[in-house]
Amino acid sequence: MDSKKILVISPKGGCGKSTLCFQILAPYIFDRTNEIPIIYDLDNANSETETYSGSKILKAEKKSLSDISPDFYTQSESIIFDTGATTLAKKVLDDFSEKRILKHIDLFMIPLTRGEQSADSAFNMYEAIKGENKNAKVCFILSNVYDDDTPLDVQFLTFLGDKRNNAYVKEDGAAFDPEKGLIDECEDATYLAIPECSSFSWGQIFGKTVYELAEKVEEFDKQADELSLKINTPIDKKKYALACNKYKLAKRCQRYRKDILEAKVFKKLDEILK
Repeated sequence: MDSKKILVISPKGGCGKSTLCFQILAPYIFDRTNEIPIIYDLDNANSETETYSGSKILKAEKKSLSDISPDFYTQSESIIFDTGATTLAKKVLDDFSEKRILKHIDLFMIPLTRGEQSADSAFNMYEAIKGENKNAKVCFILSNVYDDDTPLDVQFLTFLGDKRNNAYVKEDGAAFDPEKGLIDECEDATYLAIPECSSFSWGQIFGKTVYELAEKVEEFDKQADELSLKINTPIDKKKYALACNKYKLAKRCQRYRKDILEAKVFKKLDEILK
């Protein structure tokens, strides 16, 4: 896979932009190319750059819009732009348009969460992107998807449409076509579901991605074994309990990497970026 330039953008706060950049996209690029991607964090209020300082599979740098030159695309590395929310998202879009940067973005990714407001916000961002670059490749990210039998169209009713139950009715009684969601109005756009993972937040404590912590199973297991042989004091018990919890975390990360990232998400990204 050649180097990619990806812009993750949404005016909606808390929809999973940084999680997508650090926990999904960076590990994916590293997994497929064995090269370390760069994440440019354009939001001064974001602390993810420091949070993942212990990661060995990505580089993260704080950047202002003035730091991004029009010829950024000539860099050989894959670059992921992590934009801020609210008005900053629109500022990024306007700035990149003026610099002709949008023409060199391989993929625009718009995260959204459950709910009508988030879906509407994502759709408006899609229209803004297409207004600046009609040939833009856009992928919506359905964040924090329930990893169970709950159908996606039930979770993201407005975005995907009520195709399953035909039960949704607007409060004002206006006509509603259950066969259509907002995605049906987005020409050539795709979407990718990211199942929720409780280990994302725990991984941040170690400054690493879930992808990396999945490789710590044997190391943490060995640490727990060694500590289990010398439990003599309350402090020893606490150290052993901590080691066991680290092992449990690594096992959960291992399952998420194997069953979700590698088996589903990475393969879907292969299709989207081909």
